[in-house]
Amino acid sequence: MGVQWAKPVILAAVAALSCSRTASADERQWIGTANVGSVVLAYGTPDSDDVAISFSCDQTTKALTVSVILEPADAKDGMRVDVMLASESGQIVLNATGQRLAMDDSFMLQATTRLDPSLRRILTEGRTLSIRASGSTDTIPLAGAREQAQKLIDACA
Repeated sequence: MGVQWAKPVILAAVAALSCSRTASADERQWIGTANVGSVVLAYGTPDSDDVAISFSCDQTTKALTVSVILEPADAKDGMRVDVMLASESGQIVLNATGQRLAMDDSFMLQATTRLDPSLRRILTEGRTLSIRASGSTDTIPLAGAREQAQKLIDACA
């Protein structure tokens, strides 16, 4: 999946589940969904284009695309930067490509990897996900991630 298509696909997945979610529409939450050929786990606000991070797995190739909205120092289209994902249960470093999104002027970092045991533990056994890239940090609560990640784990592990 190209960088330019990632956010619309993620937003469609969030919108598809937003009607069945119990939290208020202005509250970020973990949302897992299966689409034709892919499974997505995203953290964002239902009924909006607010997606902080997503994990999208191509069920055929098992390739996992990680997309993060985070602006590193000196952000430029096409830049390569290491992104660290960590929780109380471990950490991984992904080499990501950055792109400014015209729709809302946010900066997206995107990397392709596999859903290995380390990443599964980070998402399902910790309390807080920490995301770091070149001078920028974001933290996301992992409450609810374990349950919502199950479709992704089943399809891509």
